[in-house]
Order: sequence, then C-alpha cells, then structure tokens
Amino acid sequence: MKNYQTLLLATLQKNNVAQISRLELSTPVIALNQLDLNLHANNLYHFSLNPEDEIHELIAFAKQEGAQNAAILSTQDTWAQKQSDEFREAATKENVNITSNQTYANTPRGRQDAIQKLLLVNESYARKKLIEQWSGVQVESIARSREDLDYVYYAGKLTDAKQIRPLLDFHFAEKIPMLATSTLNDSAPEKSTNPNDIERILFTELSALTPNNKALSGLFQSQSSNILRRLQALGADSYLLANKYQLFTLLPSTKIAANTGIITIDKDGIFHKRPEIMTYRKGNLVYANSAQFFKQEETTQE
Repeated sequence: MKNYQTLLLATLQKNNVAQISRLELSTPVIALNQLDLNLHANNLYHFSLNPEDEIHELIAFAKQEGAQNAAILSTQDTWAQKQSDEFREAATKENVNITSNQTYANTPRGRQDAIQKLLLVNESYARKKLIEQWSGVQVESIARSREDLDYVYYAGKLTDAKQIRPLLDFHFAEKIPMLATSTLNDSAPEKSTNPNDIERILFTELSALTPNNKALSGLFQSQSSNILRRLQALGADSYLLANKYQLFTLLPSTKIAANTGIITIDKDGIFHKRPEIMTYRKGNLVYANSAQFFKQEETTQE
C-alpha cells in the first residue's frame, strides 16, 4: 500500500479486496481491483482494468446504429470464456438478442465448424442435402449470410481473430463486424499480417494508447507491450484519483478525461472508465466510426 496524503492506493488480489471490504475503514482506500459482486463499503473505492466497462461501451457503440442482434464467438481459453459470459450477462441487461454462442478449438476444422454453426451455414447445407435425398435431384443453392445478425462479439487475441475474419468473409458475412475488448490488442499486428484479415474488427482501447494521445508517450517509449502500457495508464490515473476522489464523492456526476478514458463513479464507489473504440485500417490503428460498420435499414420515399 502507498500512503497518498489522507488516502491509500492499494494493489490487491481479489481475496484481499474481499477481506478489506468487510473492514471498518477510517481512511479512504482505492483498491486497484474489484470483485465480481461488489458490496459498497464505507470509504472503499474500486478502480481496475476489468472488461465490464469495455463491454458496456461496445454495446452502446453498436446501439448507436440500431444494432441489437449479436453472436458470441470465443476461443477455449479460460479468460475468453469468462469474457463471453460477461458479454452475455451485459447483453441481457441491455436487451441485446444473442443469436448464437460458440466456443471453438483453435484448429482449421474447429474454426470452420464454429463459423458455420454461428452463421447457420450448417443448417443450410443439411436442408440442401435432405431435399436432394427426398427428390433425387441435385439442388443448386446460393449461400448467403443470416439476416438476423448485426455483429459478432469475439473473445480472443488478434492472432486468432485474423484467422476468423477471412472465414466470416468466405461465408458471405463480410459486412458483419467483429467486436472485442482491448485484450484483442495486447500485441500489435505482426508485420506478416495481411491488413485485410484484421479489418472490420472493432475493439476498445485506453485513451493513452490511441494514436493522437501523447500524455504518457515518454513513459511508453521503452515499453512495447500494450498490457504493461495499460497498467502504466492505470497507475497514472490512480494517482489522479487520489487527488480528485473527494470531488467525485461531493459531486457524483463528475467526469474526468484521463489516460484510461473518461472516468466516472457509481453509487457503489466503483470508478468506471469509458475507453475509445478503435480498428485497424490498412494496418494502421485508427478511430472507429459506428456508421461505417453497421448495416443501415433501407428506407423508401413515397
């Protein structure tokens, strides 16, 4: 713990956060972690890099263009399955319809099977085969993407996503964007990456890691890992909150633009961050515009 005037900044594991939440705290504490279920304790505040804020921002970003139908696709990694569960819970609260929920093995067959199930291509093939068996005539059919899907929430790394994007395109879902948290961007694209394989993949990122933000550029020069850069941004903002926390407690509607995004506080003493939505275009990290990635309802004039 570090004493900062009349407040303590504490980097704690979750079991320690649980313990401290049961104490009577005479000194305000900002824990740089939080529990899955937080009970508001007097003088205890939380500030962390959990994906909850990022998922909320992704859903809100998609809703700007009326996107309400999402599918979930995740790798078999434990963290990825946890994120897919968190997205499903958030989607339920936000009235987002989940059309499919797939976890895939990181093999060519595993990826192919998951995409076909997600897009209902497997059902289309099965119907075609059944008709041919019943009629005895070979049926020619034109494959098309399902029409009740606005986007795919993806839980995986960029190295995984660049193998999924071409499969979506192949199965006529080239206009369906993939949305992910900043975990996707833990590492920059490899130089050998085909730029087309990582386009139409939108993800959250902390403000300090965006192209136009120079606030921590000096600190980042010796650091190539985006994971560590985010931790540095979290550390910088934790000291900012040590100075500003009283403003939040006196005026709960306070908003501060900082390294992790726009910071607010809720009634449970949890500091939330609003990240940026980014994408790669021609291999370069750029800001995403919602209108460019979600299909629009066709309108006709009488």
